[in-house]
Amino acid sequence: MVLRSDAETVFCAWPSSWFDQLHRHLRAGRLAAQLIAVPVAPRRDPWEDLVQSIDGVVFAADPATLAFTFVSDGAVRILGHQASRWLEPGFFADHLHPDDRDRTFAACRAATDAGKDHELSYRMRAADGRWVWLHDSTRVVRDRDGRTVLRGVLLDISALKTVEALQQEQTRLIAMIAEAQPLPHILDSLLRGVEALDPEISASILLLDDDGKHLRHGAAPSLPEAYCRLVDGFAIGPGQACCGTAAWRREMVIVEDVLTDPLWAPFREVVAPFGLRSCWSTPFFDSDGRVLGTFAIYNRQPARPRPEHLQWIAAAAHTAAICVSRTRVLQALRDEQQQTADLIENATEGVVTIDDRGVVMRWNRQAELIFDITREQTVGKPLDVALVPIADRAAHSSALQTALATGQLAAGGRPLERTALRQDGSEVHLEIALTRTWSGGRAWFTAFLRDLTERHRAEQTRQSLERQLQIAQRMEALGTLAGGVAHEFNNLLAVILGNAELAAAAPASDSNAQRHLQEIVKAATRATSLTRQILQFGRRQIAQRQPVSLPTIVNDSITMLRATLPARIAVSAEYALDTPTVLADPTEIHQVVLNLCTNSWQAIGERAGRITVTLRSAQIEHEDAALLPGASAGRHAVMEVRDDGCGMDAQTRERMFEPFFTTKATGTGLGLSVVHGIVSSHGGVLTVDTTPGAGTTIRIWLPAVEETPQPTVREPLPACRGRGERILLLDDEPTLLQVLRRSLTRLGFAPTAFTRADEAIAALQANPAAFDAVLTDHNMPVMSGLEFAAATRTIRRDLPIVLASGLVTEATQATAASLGIRQFVAKPNTMHDLGAALRAALDTPPAD
Repeated sequence: MVLRSDAETVFCAWPSSWFDQLHRHLRAGRLAAQLIAVPVAPRRDPWEDLVQSIDGVVFAADPATLAFTFVSDGAVRILGHQASRWLEPGFFADHLHPDDRDRTFAACRAATDAGKDHELSYRMRAADGRWVWLHDSTRVVRDRDGRTVLRGVLLDISALKTVEALQQEQTRLIAMIAEAQPLPHILDSLLRGVEALDPEISASILLLDDDGKHLRHGAAPSLPEAYCRLVDGFAIGPGQACCGTAAWRREMVIVEDVLTDPLWAPFREVVAPFGLRSCWSTPFFDSDGRVLGTFAIYNRQPARPRPEHLQWIAAAAHTAAICVSRTRVLQALRDEQQQTADLIENATEGVVTIDDRGVVMRWNRQAELIFDITREQTVGKPLDVALVPIADRAAHSSALQTALATGQLAAGGRPLERTALRQDGSEVHLEIALTRTWSGGRAWFTAFLRDLTERHRAEQTRQSLERQLQIAQRMEALGTLAGGVAHEFNNLLAVILGNAELAAAAPASDSNAQRHLQEIVKAATRATSLTRQILQFGRRQIAQRQPVSLPTIVNDSITMLRATLPARIAVSAEYALDTPTVLADPTEIHQVVLNLCTNSWQAIGERAGRITVTLRSAQIEHEDAALLPGASAGRHAVMEVRDDGCGMDAQTRERMFEPFFTTKATGTGLGLSVVHGIVSSHGGVLTVDTTPGAGTTIRIWLPAVEETPQPTVREPLPACRGRGERILLLDDEPTLLQVLRRSLTRLGFAPTAFTRADEAIAALQANPAAFDAVLTDHNMPVMSGLEFAAATRTIRRDLPIVLASGLVTEATQATAASLGIRQFVAKPNTMHDLGAALRAALDTPPAD
């Protein structure tokens, strides 16, 4: 605004600087006469026009009584009271709001007595009964006569106060939302705040139903309950009173008189008993523009909304939209959180969450079952290290500290298998998947725990049954081979006996005697190898994986088979030079070859046929691995066993690997089942090509390794000679004992032979220092070699002992180790074997 006075230009900013300029003129006395009286003059002063045009009340008041002595025409515009009424004694006090009267008079009196300008806000009753908020800006000035006068301006700030009240209400309602108070309570509070602005109105909120076709009661604190029940479920559409029409049109609907307006025609009889005459309704929307409901104001008199009513309606509808939207979003989040909590609580996996201090924040029901520890014992406390086995605690503590300090998870977040401890100290096998999340700027770590204890137990049982199954099948295979083994041994014994007779009958000068003796040694060595294969094949053992050459194993297996197969069955082997080494258990691969070849023999039946075993190298590419389920990419050794037997139909092929399934009249049906188990345990795969009447080809793919295979044929140990050491020699077989005594003597040892363990113990007790080492047989009557060793230890603990046995099992090795026995010699044996074992025992320092 620009004011011109005496050619002076004054720039004013409403309200403060504008009033300051006005009061400067008032202090200067330029308007003194006009403020005291308004004389009739043919020409009005420009400042008088200005005062009368101000959208407020320019006033003067007596400082002694605080009564108005002058008011401008704005008094009528703001409160509706004529200016003359303002000048009546007691007008100001009578029209102040009772709640503001004492406060206002006390503040005015104190400021006036102190001669200080002051600003106040209070409510005054208008002519129509409304309470109007006024802002009072009063200056204490002196007139031309030097008397103290109060001059000021009253501005209508009702709209500002309404906005402030609605803003405060909105803040309070948002706090109620954050406190998760029910939506009806929040809406009820909103409407009460609106109704407090005008006692003549009643407010209502209806919410659109999920079907999008009906309005449901939301809140209406001052409307009759019976009316609220009637409008609950009100349909939306054209001609559906105010709220139904507003929701349908998506715009405000104003009805001045419900008893005459066409929109209310179908409902007049319903609404008339409740005394409601006017209704102003507006829809409110969510952020996507969907109708949430309607906000309405009712009046008991026919009326149109005043500007402040429209302002209240707009503000309240906006606030209602916020309340409904946020409450529903928060409720959806709470529902989702509750669902998540229920899922976690009832999950079949244990769920444990710790914060960045290592304190347990969540411990679900399954975790309680896994560890046998309740959440009350864990939540809010550091993760108990006692749950970790002693051997793993250092690694666990280090991994936990790393995770807490850096946020890095062990194994890159991949599932881990670990052993944990229950409260009673028993172990539980777990699969653990770790995740990290962020909340409130802090890291949270959650472990999902799957109890694998029963699976581990079942796996151990399965492996045990599988070993028993393999052993049973080996026994079946040995039964099949028994005739061939006996035939092979008869041939070897015939060679040994024949050459021994020839050597015995030959003159001393006959050079052929030495050749006969060499043939005896060769035949005995072959018999020894055959015996060891049988013992190894039949014994109960845990798989011992080592780099092996498949051609060597196939050769040995076919040699055993040829002694068993009838003459009409031809068996042959074809090897590629680049057949790679594989990591396998030789005994189990022997079993695979024998089982497959035996199965092929039985498929050929009583006619002539051929079995061919082929070995070659093959490369499986990544794209080809999908065609061989279970196979990995890379180089493989491929073994094919091909026959021209009867082949298999689809039904037989479907069941060929089932345990105990057989198409033979005799047999256990374990052969192919065991083959499949062995191949799978070696990381290999097995494929079958078969056609009824056209034979079968079984291919086995085993992963190759770049290692040198261990020799399957035992090389003779280097000759190790004695230096006159005294050997206590014990064996229950006299003939063998004499051979051993002569062999040791020839090697340079000094043996003393015993056939009875009690005699050997007596000799040792008589003179414990008489012997430097012991060589004892294991399988003896009355007292075994291990029992003899134990008795020896009670006499002389440091005496080296060598144990001789045809079969050394894991149990035998374990017992021998506990007695301090470190050297074994296999039976039958050579002089090289005996010398090497005794030399190693004598040269090894005794254990503590």
